[in-house]
Amino acid sequence: MNTTSCNSGICQNLTNATIPPNQSLFGPTFIVFLLGTTVGIIPNIIIFAGIYRKRSLHKPTYYFIANLAICDLVLSIATLFNAALNAIAISARFEIHTHSTLCKFLTSFPVYWSYTASIETLIFICFERYIAVFKPMMKLTNKKSKHLCFIAWIISLIISFPTIITTRTNNLRPRYCVPFVEYTAWTGIFNMTLFILQFFLPALIMITVYSLILHRLYKKNMANQTESDRSKKKKRRTIYMLIITTIIFLAFSAPWSLTLAIVAITGKLPYQLAEYSQYPTLQFIITLRRLMLPFTSLYNPFVYCIFQKQIRQLLFPCTCCNIKKKLSVNVEPTSQSRTDLKSHEISKGAALCSTQYSQSYQVGAAKNYLAT
Repeated sequence: MNTTSCNSGICQNLTNATIPPNQSLFGPTFIVFLLGTTVGIIPNIIIFAGIYRKRSLHKPTYYFIANLAICDLVLSIATLFNAALNAIAISARFEIHTHSTLCKFLTSFPVYWSYTASIETLIFICFERYIAVFKPMMKLTNKKSKHLCFIAWIISLIISFPTIITTRTNNLRPRYCVPFVEYTAWTGIFNMTLFILQFFLPALIMITVYSLILHRLYKKNMANQTESDRSKKKKRRTIYMLIITTIIFLAFSAPWSLTLAIVAITGKLPYQLAEYSQYPTLQFIITLRRLMLPFTSLYNPFVYCIFQKQIRQLLFPCTCCNIKKKLSVNVEPTSQSRTDLKSHEISKGAALCSTQYSQSYQVGAAKNYLAT
């Protein structure tokens, strides 16, 4: 009987007489994958904690960024749990029911749940930017943005809940978590539904909305509407940051989503598709699927750092402080700045003299009044 062995997303075709060697678990690909996932945890914790503690970042856009950080954090932790569970299963003797329960609630379900929540959050972000550009007087409040983050998790919970039912443990030694032991009609329906709700429909919505936003910004620039350059630049940078984040996320998740569609169409599980040497494109997609999805938790903080000074200060506070100090020490006043400083001091002194004169005049007038 053939089963699918998923080694943190790296699936193999095994038989009852075949036990995977330890090298397949701790190979170079797995080590790179594990390091990338671990590195993705730290910056996301810093971003979430910084937005939570810093009042100046209590804004709708930053609440959505914090929610994305939580999604990436859950995805990274679930991936590490999967790796740890596979490593422990090599030497430990788990009961099949215990191992199956751990697979359901610590590895498979959190991955699907956090990934779907990321998609829902990105959709809400694009609509929030749409409202900010097209209806600037109708601003999204902090309370509503928190409610939308909660709704994103509820929707993703409903979409991902079937994975708790479908996830199983194989009967081999060592045991592995498998999303599906064999292909059934339910497998095809579930995979195609995930492909539509997790990738195709969100991608279509976000591409359409961001295209409308960019078109509107272009028209505003051509019309030269009354808006400060600083405000325009800040708005554009935020939108560009979110667009790049969305594009990279869709690019990294495309192999995962395409595999879902291919499985639903062909009726073959991923490990069976990987065996078809006559279809190198399918093998390439399956190979990318094994690694790219978990790395979605790694790139977001770096994109934020490029476009957002506030996020950059959260991740690199010491560096930002040192640069600020150097700038304040090294910048010498020019002749123009000295002239401006002198004129400011003169005007300040004149205002002080005028104030003192008016006060003395009022005191003198009061004395004359009392004397009479």
